[in-house]
Amino acid sequence: MGRRTRLFKFSLLMAFRSMSKRKLRSALTIIGILVGITTFVSLISITLGMRTQIEDILRAFVGAPIIVTSEMRGTRPEIPEETVNIIASIPHVTDTAGIITNFMTVEGEFAPVVGIDPSKLTLMVPVQVIEGRELKNRPEDYDKCVCGYGLKLSLGKRIGDKIVLSGLISSGTVVLEIVGFLSSTGETTTDSSIIMTLDGLQNIMATNNVQMIFVEVDDNAFAHSVAEVIRDAFPKAEVIESEQILAMANSVIQLINIVLGVMAGITLMVGAMQIMNSTMTRVLEETRAIGMIKSIGGQRSQVLQIFITEALIMSAIGGILGCLLSVLGVTILSEFIGKISTFGLPYEFPWWLFVIGISMSIGIGFISALYPSWRAASVKPVEALRYE
Repeated sequence: MGRRTRLFKFSLLMAFRSMSKRKLRSALTIIGILVGITTFVSLISITLGMRTQIEDILRAFVGAPIIVTSEMRGTRPEIPEETVNIIASIPHVTDTAGIITNFMTVEGEFAPVVGIDPSKLTLMVPVQVIEGRELKNRPEDYDKCVCGYGLKLSLGKRIGDKIVLSGLISSGTVVLEIVGFLSSTGETTTDSSIIMTLDGLQNIMATNNVQMIFVEVDDNAFAHSVAEVIRDAFPKAEVIESEQILAMANSVIQLINIVLGVMAGITLMVGAMQIMNSTMTRVLEETRAIGMIKSIGGQRSQVLQIFITEALIMSAIGGILGCLLSVLGVTILSEFIGKISTFGLPYEFPWWLFVIGISMSIGIGFISALYPSWRAASVKPVEALRYE
């Protein structure tokens, strides 16, 4: 045990002495690993944030297990409103809500505008009015709205203020009075929504139709059978089950993971080549020293440990700095994107991501240094001592 400890201390001493002697090359090697780990950790953190945001959006806008839309998709509502009541009469259907949704410009910012029966709002999204009052399904409230909490923060609006919407109809703008603010969901799109009565939005768009129908069932086990009944009754309708949406979203996320994984892998390969090149160069420079070590009884494993130790130290430093830089870089980038757009850059930094990042950097350092270190340990003492 004492011999191994002495060898370990000697390896550390040699590694730090070599790094201090060759500061520029050591710094470039560390930077190579740092860039790779920074890219890897940053991309994975953004992917995790995107996954969470997509799931939040789906939970917010796919609150009902079944969504019925028109086969002819467009900004104009195509589904007759009486269809809502017909679907409500299907066995196991507990509630239905006809909805119109569209994106409009609100004082320079894009925001989703949703028309729905106020009593059915929670069927679409799990929110409640926390300031002001709820909308009422009556003519006096056709020009009123409740807003997501994000709009209150971004626009600085208060109860009773007016907001001007444009982009929904070609004839001009729409002015609505704010009567309430919704609770925050933590999801950007939901928190920037403007909710008005379905009848009010239908009056503005001069239609009696709806754009989609949310369908709630008494047991999710019956969701598929109810969906089949709706498909049989309305062959031209497109019936979407929430499970299908989740499956498609997961497929998209997996594709994003593959693309980002390839990009991160390329950057890590650059770091690995940097470690290998640095170790190989040091082996050539220390060939005579290797011969001296082996001539006085040094074993192959001891020579191997000396070179691998230096590679592991540089890899660990690069991995730790890469993780710290990724947090700083992604945070600054997210804040910058949030200032120039209404949609911020999502990200997450769970503790295990840093463990993986540092472990990968150390693993890459070990694997990259293994071949040149093995070559150094395999050099014959006589040949090494004659090397110039």
